[in-house]
Amino acid sequence: MRKLFTLLSIASVITIVSCTSKSATSSAKSEAVGFDAISKVSSKAADIDAGHVIYTTKCTKCHGVKDKYLVGHTYEQSIGVMNAMSKKANLTPAEISQLAAYVKANAKK
Repeated sequence: MRKLFTLLSIASVITIVSCTSKSATSSAKSEAVGFDAISKVSSKAADIDAGHVIYTTKCTKCHGVKDKYLVGHTYEQSIGVMNAMSKKANLTPAEISQLAAYVKANAKK
């Protein structure tokens, strides 16, 4: 009985540790992808137009039409918001980059 308890305890600890390290790694990787996409901003009209579509379909879905946000905040002030919200909106790195292009083109200078 004692050996069974010891084996179950060890198996439980291994399971808990392996699950914890995987989620921490994927979370850090997700943040890096988001920031990397935001730090490489395109100025191409096609990317800005695609970013506008993402902004109007994904961002305004929850926040409503708030174009005043863009003219009231600099691009640098918007990076943290885009990083946090892009995860909730399940944006791909390409979509994050396009959204960043739109925000940078329309943000307060």
